[in-house]
Amino acid sequence: MRESNRSRVPAGILAVVLLLAAAAATTAFLAVGPAAQVKIEPGARAIGRKTPVVVRVAEPGKGLVRVRVEFQQGDRFETLAEKSYAHRSALAFWGPRTGRDEIRLEVGRDTVPGLRSGDASIRVTADRVGSW
Repeated sequence: MRESNRSRVPAGILAVVLLLAAAAATTAFLAVGPAAQVKIEPGARAIGRKTPVVVRVAEPGKGLVRVRVEFQQGDRFETLAEKSYAHRSALAFWGPRTGRDEIRLEVGRDTVPGLRSGDASIRVTADRVGSW
């Protein structure tokens, strides 16, 4: 009878260890990584007729899904550029993935209708592959 009790203890310990390992692997796999890195590089300090702007976006973990560049002045928002990217499922280990991109555009009186003098900003939204 003692033999059967000894064989059950290692099996129970093994089951607990495997369960903990599976929980740790699942948490690491589904964890949300850091936010995408966005860098906006205007060609000048002020907006002119056609001021060049370079937007660099990087999400080296799971990759980008969509990037939207918007111009904001007061309550007005205007989409300047929008790109979608082929991406793999959050549960896939391989497949298409875009980890970084560069968007070049021009902002100014010639490219943004209704531009007024005053404060304005460029807003970049980078969506990445979800955890689920």
